[in-house]
Amino acid sequence: MKKETFQFILHLALAVGLAVLASRTAMAQDVATEDRSPGRLSWDVHVGYDRMLLVVSGPDGEVFRQEFENDPSYELTDENGMRLRDGKYNYELRALPQVDASSMKRLTALRESGDEVALHELMDQLGLTNAPTFGGAFTISDGSLLMGFGVEMTAPRSAIGAPEPKLVHTEDVSIQGSLCTGIDCANVETFSFDTIRLKENNLQIHFDDTSTSAGFPANDWRIITNDSNSGGASYFTIQDSTAGIRPFTIAAGAPANSLYVDAQGDLGIGTSTPVVKVHGRNGNTPTMRLEQDGSSGFTPQTWDVAGNEANFFVRDVTNGSRLPLIIRPNAPSSSIDIAPSGDVGFGTSSPGAPVHIRRTSGEPNIRLETTASAGVRFELVNLGGEWEFIHGPGGNFNFNRVGVAGNQFVFTTVGNLIIQGTLSQSSSRAVKKDFTPIESREILARVAELPLTSWTYKTDNARHVGPMAEDFHSAFGLGADESHLAPGDVAGVALAAIQGLNETVRDQDAQLAALEHGVKATLEEKDERIAALEKELAEVKAALAKLLETQP
Repeated sequence: MKKETFQFILHLALAVGLAVLASRTAMAQDVATEDRSPGRLSWDVHVGYDRMLLVVSGPDGEVFRQEFENDPSYELTDENGMRLRDGKYNYELRALPQVDASSMKRLTALRESGDEVALHELMDQLGLTNAPTFGGAFTISDGSLLMGFGVEMTAPRSAIGAPEPKLVHTEDVSIQGSLCTGIDCANVETFSFDTIRLKENNLQIHFDDTSTSAGFPANDWRIITNDSNSGGASYFTIQDSTAGIRPFTIAAGAPANSLYVDAQGDLGIGTSTPVVKVHGRNGNTPTMRLEQDGSSGFTPQTWDVAGNEANFFVRDVTNGSRLPLIIRPNAPSSSIDIAPSGDVGFGTSSPGAPVHIRRTSGEPNIRLETTASAGVRFELVNLGGEWEFIHGPGGNFNFNRVGVAGNQFVFTTVGNLIIQGTLSQSSSRAVKKDFTPIESREILARVAELPLTSWTYKTDNARHVGPMAEDFHSAFGLGADESHLAPGDVAGVALAAIQGLNETVRDQDAQLAALEHGVKATLEEKDERIAALEKELAEVKAALAKLLETQP
């Protein structure tokens, strides 16, 4: 290697090493600095915040998450006082912003209105778009904390006997061969297929855009590998040097195909053979987490979307890891189907009503159930008023019109039906057939022989009077079966019996009238005979008197 080339490489390596240390120190001081005390790791925060969110992921995949109003800290022992297990720990600090009540009200209103443009403009004004973030890693080994102490520095050039570089190329340089840069490059390197090799204990590539003209981009970037601190993390990261953030990082030990983009642009997560635009693969419950961390002023909320052989589910992590949505494997197509009109189909892809339930087998039942000591309510509301069906805690089923006193309809637990009005049954000639005349006197005779008693139901103490369904069915052959009576049948039999009684009374009245007429005729005849006899008697008396007068 030529002397000028060697000096150029050494100069480049020293510049890169110093840039590493400078950038790390500046980044840490921008947001927070680490502080170690026995049994605890804490951070001194240098930016304004309302709360500071600390997230620590451990070697077993467990995650510690806590918000702090003061400087955050992390205990190196668990709740039982036992030291944390050995291994690598990654942490992230995120400053949750200070948002006054008025601004929070405006943010909430814009979110509810769906005006995303105005929402993001307000978030920019309040400084909520990019919350200050600070991250890092530490190692626990044999119970001891390794972090941030003994920074591994690039050796000074004097330590390796090399003069300070003074070679500057003012023209393009072409190297026909491989290039090694860094203080650990040997005089003879075996490059294999490497074209460029960076070789020392702190490695970075800095993209320093020196544009100063208005309108030209000038952001600086870095490629960084691994922390320089004892106990730090091993990774490959791209840093936005101007903003001091790391938008892309790959941790050492990440499994094969953690991120894979195929020739069609499909993204594989855990697979090199994605078959859709985003394809996630994992051996146990592949999950996607959606975490709103509070850094933009809104209430923190975390959701998981996951699936396995038992179910596909949405998990509300923030509120006790409840599962508000579950879909079981082999659920039929269109189990829930929302049409463009907003109609919802259950079991149908073409709902014909706001709610349409379709089953190809079995009954399309609707079930309302509560496991608490409370009622079940079903409401119907339109411009004419509001009605509610209530299955109360006592077991009764009520149908009420809201705003009207009393229950218009009550079905009790013992089978009683109570209504606040009349009961009307369909009885139009238009809905009937097979008309057959009846013999009302025969009905009357059967009613006369029908056993009637006073009784109570076994589930009720109220007294009642009437026939037994078995006797009624046997006498008249009416009703659905021998165990039930239809009110219309009972009323019809009563009316027929009344008609039969009326016919009987009418016949008896006719017979009585005929008898009275006969008696009257007989009496008149007797009166005439008595009158004739009385006349004859009078005549006999008169003749006898004359006879007596002529006797001496």
